[in-house]
Amino acid sequence: MDTAAMTSWRVVRLFTAAMLVSAAAGAQPLGTFRWQFAPYCNTVTILVEQKAGVFELSGTDNQCGAAVTAAARGTAHLNPNGTVGIGLTVARPDGLAVASTISLDLATLSGTWRDEYGNAGSFQHNPPVAPAGSPRPVTLRGNYAVLFTAAAGSALGASVIGFGRALPSPPSVTDADIIAEGATPTVRCPGTADAPQAAPGVLCLYERSRVNVVTTGVRTDNNAVSTSDPFGAFVFARANAAGPVSAIGTWAMSVP
Repeated sequence: MDTAAMTSWRVVRLFTAAMLVSAAAGAQPLGTFRWQFAPYCNTVTILVEQKAGVFELSGTDNQCGAAVTAAARGTAHLNPNGTVGIGLTVARPDGLAVASTISLDLATLSGTWRDEYGNAGSFQHNPPVAPAGSPRPVTLRGNYAVLFTAAAGSALGASVIGFGRALPSPPSVTDADIIAEGATPTVRCPGTADAPQAAPGVLCLYERSRVNVVTTGVRTDNNAVSTSDPFGAFVFARANAAGPVSAIGTWAMSVP
């Protein structure tokens, strides 16, 4: 057995033995491990410590080699099926937190991951120092519905999009980022109404249906410029004629 294989074997044995211990007198460091949130380039370096039968994780996410890293903390436990379950939260430098659930195979120390924003992939043990891939995105999603009865043509109605948190900066949005029902997705807005996506820093709307609507737009108020702020935006619909008006769809906003 070569040196690399022997080292890997010893790590697996150590990890397995520690996971099977039910209690400990005090903190017992198990070691420092590196994993990649593949297919993204984010790599976490984690110290694993056993504290009275609980495995505490602490370390950093390198943010794909950024000048400022992110704090990472969580816990690990042994599942009845022999896998290791991990809950890990990364607190990004911009104030946003990303919680992930991870399942590890003890034989390889690799596994799978999924986060609260719908991202998922393989959790790769001991990745390259600078793995390929783009940074893991934070993509917020939701629905909008503008519903009103217009007294005359050109009347306006609005629906609120709330991001649910203060973003580091307002997302970019243009009239072209409102993808009409049946329209072709764009580079900035590559998703669909059923699977809304957005390029980093962009707010995208995907129209499901419209009735008696001549135009729709995104504003922070009733002005002529498409815009949003760090908290959200308004979706406006302008009536084509008097009568019921509806504009319904989904949205996505990706934080760089």
